Amino acid sequence: MTNPSRPSTSCQIQRPSLTDDNDHLNNNNGKQFLSRSLTFDTEQKQQKQQQQQQQRVTRPSRPSPTISEQLPQRLGRSLLSNDNWRQETMVDIRINAKAIEQSDQNILFGRGIDPLPHVREMLTELSNTEALLYARQCRVVVAKLRLCWGDINEEIKSLLKHKEYTEAAIDHIRKDLIINNESVKIRKKPKREAKLDEVRKRVTKVGKERSVVTELICQCLTHASRTFELTRFQKLDNAQTRRASIANPPARPTSALGFRPPRSTRTNPLSTTMTSSNSNLNNTNVTAESTLLDENGLPLVGHLLPFTPDVIQVFQEAAKLIEESGEIKKQAMNQIKDAFNDAKAYSLTVNQSVAQKLADIITLAVRK
Repeated sequence: MTNPSRPSTSCQIQRPSLTDDNDHLNNNNGKQFLSRSLTFDTEQKQQKQQQQQQQRVTRPSRPSPTISEQLPQRLGRSLLSNDNWRQETMVDIRINAKAIEQSDQNILFGRGIDPLPHVREMLTELSNTEALLYARQCRVVVAKLRLCWGDINEEIKSLLKHKEYTEAAIDHIRKDLIINNESVKIRKKPKREAKLDEVRKRVTKVGKERSVVTELICQCLTHASRTFELTRFQKLDNAQTRRASIANPPARPTSALGFRPPRSTRTNPLSTTMTSSNSNLNNTNVTAESTLLDENGLPLVGHLLPFTPDVIQVFQEAAKLIEESGEIKKQAMNQIKDAFNDAKAYSLTVNQSVAQKLADIITLAVRK
């Protein structure tokens, strides 16, 4: 039998049905196909189904046993020992359960009496306060480092400005020197000026020689006066010592030289230098650490604190560098001022020499 709702295809036409009783069948197209013996007798099936239904009706429905009834059955089946051993094990299990309950109750009671939670709260509060204080100190350190960084940046800017100023001044001086050299090379002296220059050179030499002689005479006089004064003071000291020795007898000398050296001279110079250096170092450390004290006066310097030795070293290095930069700027400004003053002096001397030469030329022209 074919389904009328489905379309008739060649597969459906050629497929043999399971309900065919004959071995050879003819389909609509007239083709013969072999059918396998896969059919079952419908009557036998119906009889078997009826018998099964009757048996189900005749069997009485048994109620399912409860869990409490199933446990002893299972224990009886699983355990190979007798009932007494089973009962003893059950009693032991109950005792263990009671002990566990009592231990749990004791634990709860102990938690209620235990002081550890209060201690933990105290510790958390203290740790929070310490953490906040540490954070504030770190902020202070960061603020100081920022200020130091700003000061260093300002010093760098000022150094750059001074560098530009010095470069401009050096260029100006170089230009002046080049102009002077070119003017000297271009100029040609006449014969009269050459003779006058020779005379001036001789006069300057004579003046220098006279000045040297006068300086030697002055040195000799000063040396003689000093020696005279020293001898006079020595004679006066000897006279006073003789008078004192006559009035008071000499005391027992405390040393081979006859006098007791002072405390400062008896000490070792190396020890004095070491103590002075150590005192300087201690003073520097105290001044560095005294600025980093809390309200109670305790130092806040340490490896595990915000004010570490590295931070203090950074502050000290920054201060030293700022001082060095200030000295460099002062030296540069002084050198620039000296250069300008020298240039002014040279210009004045040149102008004076030019004026003298002009005056000499005019006098020579008038005499002729």
